[in-house]
Amino acid sequence: MAWIWGFLGGFIGLLIGIAFDGGFGSVVAALVGAFIGVLNARQSELASRLQRAERQLDDLWSTRAAAEIDTDLARATATAAAPPSPPVAANRSAWSTPAPLSDVSAIDLGAVPRAPAPPPAPGEAPAAMRLPAIERSERTAARPASAAQDTESVFDTALGAIKRWFTEGNMPVKVGMVILFVGIAGLLKLAADEGWFTLPIEFRLAGVALAAIAALAFGWRQREQRRSFALSLQGGAIGVMLLTVFAAFRLYALISPFAAFALMLVLVAGVCVLAVLQNARALAVLGILAGFSAPILISTDSGDHVALFSYYALLNVAIFAIAWTRSWRALNLLGFFFTFAIGTAWGVLRYQPELRASTVPFLLLYFAIYLIIPILHALRRPADSVDRTDGTLVFGNPLFSFLLLSALYVNESTTLAFSALALGIVYLMLAAALMRRVRVLGESFAILAIAFVTLAVPIGMSALLTTCVFAIEGAALVWLGLRQQRRLPQWTGLLLQVVAGVAYAVMTPSATSESLVFANGAFVGAMLIAFAAFATALMYQRTTGHRAVAAIAYVWGLLWWCGGLLAEIERHVPAPLRIEALVVSAAATLWLLAEADRRLREFALAAVAVGAIWVVVLLELLMLDRTPSVSLWTFAAFAVVAAFGWRALVCSRAGHAGVLAGMHLGWLWAFTVLAMVALRALAIELGLGDGWRIAALGLPLIAMLLLALRAPRVIAPPLA
Repeated sequence: MAWIWGFLGGFIGLLIGIAFDGGFGSVVAALVGAFIGVLNARQSELASRLQRAERQLDDLWSTRAAAEIDTDLARATATAAAPPSPPVAANRSAWSTPAPLSDVSAIDLGAVPRAPAPPPAPGEAPAAMRLPAIERSERTAARPASAAQDTESVFDTALGAIKRWFTEGNMPVKVGMVILFVGIAGLLKLAADEGWFTLPIEFRLAGVALAAIAALAFGWRQREQRRSFALSLQGGAIGVMLLTVFAAFRLYALISPFAAFALMLVLVAGVCVLAVLQNARALAVLGILAGFSAPILISTDSGDHVALFSYYALLNVAIFAIAWTRSWRALNLLGFFFTFAIGTAWGVLRYQPELRASTVPFLLLYFAIYLIIPILHALRRPADSVDRTDGTLVFGNPLFSFLLLSALYVNESTTLAFSALALGIVYLMLAAALMRRVRVLGESFAILAIAFVTLAVPIGMSALLTTCVFAIEGAALVWLGLRQQRRLPQWTGLLLQVVAGVAYAVMTPSATSESLVFANGAFVGAMLIAFAAFATALMYQRTTGHRAVAAIAYVWGLLWWCGGLLAEIERHVPAPLRIEALVVSAAATLWLLAEADRRLREFALAAVAVGAIWVVVLLELLMLDRTPSVSLWTFAAFAVVAAFGWRALVCSRAGHAGVLAGMHLGWLWAFTVLAMVALRALAIELGLGDGWRIAALGLPLIAMLLLALRAPRVIAPPLA
């Protein structure tokens, strides 16, 4: 891994040096980048090794302490159960003078009998039971001494690791290939400068290639006896052959670009096959590095992006095939980095809008490959191992893919919105399928699904409707947080709903010109915020210990429900009919609350339903001060009140007695006031005097009082 990161650091440093200097500074930048990459890799490796060692040490101490406790308890039990032996003078004299602690190893435990342990004092544990605890405390106290070594700087640790790498182990295997490359190159240059080679360049390159093939064959034969040496020799031989092909094409123009490309492809495929057969990750990394570097080395600036991306598609398919049998994270990261880095560079330098149709399929193919690879590794993970996932591929793949797709469809928001929605659906399906088997990966896909669905809303919808969909998003986050017993998603969801409500209140004036009743963005947005709040209240109501949050969410939803209805009535209902519209709205609210209470049996629902029926009574009383005109709309409104009120009483028959009494009394008052309004309007239309008008107001009250006193069964339905 260290040399991989060193290569990447050197490559990045070289690019930076070329961009800013282009001369000798680029070489210095490459060396510095390689050095930083090696340091980073070694530091990461040392940190992981230290963590593994600490976990193993903790497990070892725990296992030994438990075993010692069990052993000492068994001895104490056996000693207590055995009959006491008579004292022996010799034994007494032997135990009278205890041996010093330094000479404990000289005592023959098999020859000297054990003296019975004295009984423990009250409240004191036996010595056999106290020993492991004492040892554990001593070990715990001794650990900070070893932990003091962690105070060394990362730089010193990395330098020490690099020094050990170059001074320990099999040095010829580690450094041999480097010396081979440098030595052969220097020797060939010296021979060429001195005129020792009189053969044509074709024969010289052929000789180098044959020597590399012989070295490859010898390395293959030594794969079982000397594995490290064999793999190093094979990698060096393939590197020499790749350089030979490059020299034949670029330096001497002996072969065509197609032939050079085909030869490099064959070499890359061969090294991948060798790596899989020998389970050699380093060899596979070498092959993939050579494969991704080949188009850069033999580039002719022809601009054929289809051939370039087809070649990279073959390399990524090879990485996918290797991932099917081997979990080599370094290989996957290397392919991912080179694919998207070179693709981005090509897009910046060479992309034209007319090339989009032939570019998007390759982007989708790369995305699919690096979407499936983490799933393969997660499913092949042993059941007893730690549930982990590759965050770089899981989160980096959709991020870079969607950014590149956004660059391709920069002025087409609808296409991007549907693309984000499709990605959200894909990740949602994967999360549902993987949540039980690989929980961490399933939760990661669930987060990505939420993120892409959220991203699709502002891209494809208006700003007003976007804020309201964010409220639904907040309810979904609350649900996810409650399912996973995590507070951060819950508070994020609640905050998102509040932000959506504030943003809606700021943007509402831009939606006042909608012409369709209820089928406009302003009303739908308010109802979405209300429904999200009601869903949140229901989820918290079913969770113990969150009643206060449920009550707040319930009140928040009621405010948005009532506010949306009032705003819709003000926008679309003429002034003379607004009271009738308010009566219908209150009756509809009464019915919906009663239906919810019939299923949930919550006092808050029933109490607000009682309030809704009394709001109907108050609205009817307001009609007494209005210019009397009983129209068809008035009778239609009271018909709605009758139907919804009847159904609300039916739903509340099995509820709380006090709530039922309040609702039934409001129901009776609603019909009484309705009769008062109708009779007063009739008296005014007939031109009757004030006395008759007052009588019209009092007659329904007297009639309802007589029915309550004399014939209560008449006004009882739908109750018993």
